[in-house]
Amino acid sequence: MPRTKLILIVFLTSMLIINSYMSLAQNSLPDKLDKSMNYIKAKKLIIKANFIATYAKSIDEYEKYYQEAISLCPDNSQFYSTYAGKIYANYPVKAKSLLDKAINLDKKNSLAYYLLALVYSNSNNLNQVFNLNKAIENYKLALEYEKNSDLKFNIYHSYNDVLCLTKNYDTITNNCLMMEKLDNNLTFPKLMDIATDLRDGKNFNGAIKILKNILTLKNMNDNDKYTAYYNLGLCYDALNNCDEAIDWYNKALTLFENEDIRLKQINLFINFKKYDFALKNVKFILSYSSKDTAALLNQYLINILQGQEVKDTDFNKFLTFDRYDIYKIMPATEQLIKIGKNDLALKLLTYCIKINKENIYPHINLAKLYLKQNNLDDYNKTINLVRSADYISRKDKYKFVNSLDLCVSDFFISPSLKHRQSDSL
Repeated sequence: MPRTKLILIVFLTSMLIINSYMSLAQNSLPDKLDKSMNYIKAKKLIIKANFIATYAKSIDEYEKYYQEAISLCPDNSQFYSTYAGKIYANYPVKAKSLLDKAINLDKKNSLAYYLLALVYSNSNNLNQVFNLNKAIENYKLALEYEKNSDLKFNIYHSYNDVLCLTKNYDTITNNCLMMEKLDNNLTFPKLMDIATDLRDGKNFNGAIKILKNILTLKNMNDNDKYTAYYNLGLCYDALNNCDEAIDWYNKALTLFENEDIRLKQINLFINFKKYDFALKNVKFILSYSSKDTAALLNQYLINILQGQEVKDTDFNKFLTFDRYDIYKIMPATEQLIKIGKNDLALKLLTYCIKINKENIYPHINLAKLYLKQNNLDDYNKTINLVRSADYISRKDKYKFVNSLDLCVSDFFISPSLKHRQSDSL
C-alpha cells in the first residue's frame, strides 16, 4: 500500500475516533451537569424538609419536600433513608417501604439497615412490621457496613435493647466488649451506656467493673459520681449483696438527698429483715415530708412484718397519692403480695390503674397477684388488656412481657393468648 494512502487512512480513522469522543462528551456533559444540579437542588430540599420536620405537626408539612428531592434523584439511596429516618416512629410501614428501596439501591447503606432494625423492633404496628428476628438481622448488617465509630457505638447500644428483649444476654456482653474497643478514651456518657447495657443484660459483675472504672476518671463532677454510686447500688442490690448495696446508696446520698434511694434502701432492708434500719429511713423521709404516702405505707408494712396489730380500715388513707407517685409505692405493694396480703395489694393496684392506666407496673403486679392466686381467667384478661391497649407504649409492653416471662412472639403476634412461659421467641 502506498505510503500516502496509509497516512490518509490513519488520519481519517483518527478523525472518526476524535469525532466519536466529542459527540459522547457533548451528549454526556449535559447529563452530568443536570444530575449535579438536581443533586444540589435535592440536597437543599432535604435540608428544608428536615428543618420543617422538627416543628411540623403532621407529615404533610414536610413530606412534599422529601418526595420532590427523591424525584430529582431517584437513584440516591441516602435520600430514601433520610426520609425514612424522619417518619419511622409514626409511620413504620411507609418507612419500611422507603428503606427497602434504599437498600435495593445500595446494599451497604448502614443507616438504612439501622433504621429498618428500629422499625422491626419499635413499631407500634404489631401485625405488619414487628419482627425481632429481622431486627437482629438488620442490626448485624448495619454494624457490618458502618465505618464511623460513634455511629457504630449507637447501633450497638440500640441493638442491646433488642437482645435484652430476646434474653440474649451473652451477646449483650460481647457487644459491650466491642463498644469498649471502638474508643480508647471513652467518655463518661459512653461508659455509663455500656454499664447500663451490662446491667440490663444481667451481667451485674461486668457492670460493676465498668462503674468502678468510671470512678477513676479525672475531673468527674458530683452529678457523674452520684450516677455511678447509684448504679453500683442497683447492681449490688440485684445481686442481693445488702451491705455493698447500702454502702453505695449511702455514698450517693452524701452527694444528693434522694427519696428514691431511701425507698430502695427500705425495700432492701425489708428483704433482709432488717426492720430497724428500714424504719430509720422511713422516719428520715417523714421528718421532712410527714404525709409522704410511700413512707407511711412502708411503715404500715413493717408493722405487719413485725407482728404488730394494724387495722385494715386504716389502709384506705393510703389511696390518696397522685399518678406521679405510683412508682414509689410499687415495692411496698410487691411486699404485700409476697406476704399474702392480697386484698390490700389489690386495693392499691386497682387505685393505681384508676389514676394512671398507662403505667405498666400496676398491670405487671396485678398479673402476678392473679397468677399467685391461680386465678388464670383474670390473669389472662390482664395480659390481653395490656396487649391490646393503645395507651400503653411498646417499651412498657416489653417490660410487661419480660416481668412475667411471657413468650414475646405470642404476646405481640397471636390474636389470643393463653398462659405460657418461655425464654424463646
